[in-house]
Amino acid sequence: YKLFPNAISYVNPCFPFGGMSFDSKFKMINKFFHYPEFTTKTILINQENRDLEKIYKLLNEMEINFPFVAKPDKAHRGNGFKIIRNEIELQTYLEICNRDFLIQEYINYPYEYGIFYVRIPGEFGEIQSITRKVLPEVIGDGKSTLSELIFKDKRAKYLAEVYLNKNVERLQFILSKDDKFRLCNAGNHCQGAIFEDGFEDIQNETRRKLKEICSSIKGFDFGRMDIKFKDLDSLKNGKNFKILEVNGSEAEMTHIYDRRYSLLEAYH
Repeated sequence: YKLFPNAISYVNPCFPFGGMSFDSKFKMINKFFHYPEFTTKTILINQENRDLEKIYKLLNEMEINFPFVAKPDKAHRGNGFKIIRNEIELQTYLEICNRDFLIQEYINYPYEYGIFYVRIPGEFGEIQSITRKVLPEVIGDGKSTLSELIFKDKRAKYLAEVYLNKNVERLQFILSKDDKFRLCNAGNHCQGAIFEDGFEDIQNETRRKLKEICSSIKGFDFGRMDIKFKDLDSLKNGKNFKILEVNGSEAEMTHIYDRRYSLLEAYH
């Protein structure tokens, strides 16, 4: 099949560019705010409110406390993602990030998934794939430093440069025996997360609720939601999960294309 770049931007008419990486993340997740129980609280920081006083006012209004997440409004693959733990880190992020960015409440749920949704216009959509995002960790032995544990781990050693850079201040720290240390905090490739097939993990009321949420957005026909779940039960009971981000990027088009499935053909 021939796939022209402009065809991708036609898929989701509710987003200016179809949900690609240069679309506003805020405008995309904003479409889901009518489900506040399932959507992460999000603030857009732009030129009009780029000072600490205004930001703290917005944080109080939204009831968002430290720590929280900051990330550029237009970016992809986790670029610029940072957990902000105090005012100094917030000030530093303001100085470094010279573009619009988002502040989101930090959802400390242990299970993260990417949900890929497709809807042929005029029909009820379906979840086509589910990706389980594993945040890698190492387990202490009481004698090895964090750096040594990374190189000893059968998977972590292949992304050692990523993990060493992310944890540079704790590399000489010795973990107690059986203590666990998470090497990254974001479920994306460039932060070092591991992706696995999780299609059977999410079932019953949760799957039904996710399809309900997606189908409620007029013009959202093709894209991925990054979602965190509180516990294993929340994967099935339709409760206790939060949508972190929504997009319909070229990455998802590649996913479909690689499976020899053409949305453009299905539309005819």
